[in-house]
Amino acid sequence: MMSSPLKRGLLVLAISGCAGHVDQEDTCSSTAPLPSAVMSPLTASEYSHTLNDLLVFLLADEATASTVMDAVPMFELPDNPGRERGTFQRMKTDVTQGHLQAWYDIATGIGRELTTPSRIGTVMGTCATDSDTSNDAACLSDFVKRFGERAYRRPLSDDEIASHVAYDEGGTGVDAEGVADVIAGILLAPRFLYHVENGTDKAVAGQDNVYVLDDYEIASRLSYQFWESGPDEQLLAAAAAGELSTAKGFARELDRVFADPRTKIVMAEFYREWLNLDVVPDITQDTLFKAFAGADYSAIASPDLRQHMIDEVLDLLDYHTWQTKGGLDDLLTTNLSFAKTADLATIYGLPPWDGVSAPPQFAPDTRPGLLTRAAFLVAGGVQSRPIMRGVLVRRNLLCDDIPDPPADAQMQGMEEAAMLTGDNTTRHITEVITQQPGTTCAGCHANLINPIGFALEGFDAIGRARTMEPIFQATGAKDPMTGQPIYAVKTTLPIDTTSVPALMTDDDRIATGAADLTHLMVDTGRTPACFARNYFRFTFKRPEKPTADRCSLDRVTDTVTNNGSLREGLRAIAESAQFKQRSFN
Repeated sequence: MMSSPLKRGLLVLAISGCAGHVDQEDTCSSTAPLPSAVMSPLTASEYSHTLNDLLVFLLADEATASTVMDAVPMFELPDNPGRERGTFQRMKTDVTQGHLQAWYDIATGIGRELTTPSRIGTVMGTCATDSDTSNDAACLSDFVKRFGERAYRRPLSDDEIASHVAYDEGGTGVDAEGVADVIAGILLAPRFLYHVENGTDKAVAGQDNVYVLDDYEIASRLSYQFWESGPDEQLLAAAAAGELSTAKGFARELDRVFADPRTKIVMAEFYREWLNLDVVPDITQDTLFKAFAGADYSAIASPDLRQHMIDEVLDLLDYHTWQTKGGLDDLLTTNLSFAKTADLATIYGLPPWDGVSAPPQFAPDTRPGLLTRAAFLVAGGVQSRPIMRGVLVRRNLLCDDIPDPPADAQMQGMEEAAMLTGDNTTRHITEVITQQPGTTCAGCHANLINPIGFALEGFDAIGRARTMEPIFQATGAKDPMTGQPIYAVKTTLPIDTTSVPALMTDDDRIATGAADLTHLMVDTGRTPACFARNYFRFTFKRPEKPTADRCSLDRVTDTVTNNGSLREGLRAIAESAQFKQRSFN
């Protein structure tokens, strides 16, 4: 029977032109040309967090702020879909007509909500609701100054204050409709919607057109890096006092910002995107799932199983980042289970973790670290997907250049698969389709992609440990409830997990399974450098330049390698000189 992954093209990722591992010989140089940065808009996440914090600032009440947020069409804000591999949502700088319309609708909606009779006094002060009209001009001007500073992330100039006051065309007393226009005008200003950095007149020695950021710009970089929101009152006060341009003042605020609970939420977002957790498939929708699950069906057939798999990886990362001083090696080798629900715990064969006591442990070297978590093993069908497993490791954990497959790869693979006869393991089918000598597929698949996936064949398409692979056939009957065909196991075949992953140039060491693969990855020492590259992109919203950005990359790499701490690695990039500079080339 044709395997489900073949039908979906999952086993025909025919890749040509693989670069594999390329050693970076660039060294840190403070005079290497620094690439210029684009003026990027707030992402949907940054916009939402920033707006919510602004409302809390104005209303002094989180519940009321939440009510206002719920009253505007926030859900219509586009989130720049279609993120390319190796990038992050922060790197998407497209502004579409949908963004413009959403920004307008939200800004005007917020203006109306904040100027209702029950809220305008809270937002502007008692001068907005008293009977004295002589103080209205000062009332509006003071409000624009106070609100504008938080929205712009820096003090407004006199001209800027005057231009926003002008949105209120007047009336008797403080005109609610006019104030609503003022609020909308501030929320539609580029200074609110974009990350704007003008820098100071202090040039960086040895660099052409590279300047140090001013204190307010440094405050914004700190807050958006770790909170995805604008600076709070304390950060703005530190900026006003000129403290962020001093080593002592910056270190103090970095400590405070990094310790804030919001930092954990944002760093979890980085982890989620780095490891492609949003594309984890839902295997429970496959027509073969019930037969595949077998005796485990009632325990694991949960509509939330996919989310539980994602949550477990995030809990693993949270544990080793925040609860212990874990490093990348710990992520790869840990024998702890973070499955909190019965469905995923059943797959692992361990009791659920209560989230408080010590996590349950797998037997040594039976299910080491990230590579053996269900979220990385689960397939869209009931056969494993060694190609996709191999590509994930190569791209996301080793940063190897694995191009996308040719456009006709799926059709070619299905035609070749149709020529197979008899019962075959997924590994055999993969080898036949992608490793034929002389084809454009063979080089990449045989040497770089497939061997990693084959080492993980000791786990099935939902992450259960196995030594045999079942082959299914239709029984001819249909499920009376769903009308779907009923399948049964026709036979089982032994699997082969032996391969040569070739994680480094001329590396011919053999892996006999997941444990060997994991230990080989740790031995190469390549994962810290790949982690640094991904975190750089998340921070600076652009691809790294091996020479120009080497100092920042080395700082993160050295921190997670020598210090061994993910937590310190996440701080390290903010401590680099480049974090407080900008090129205007």
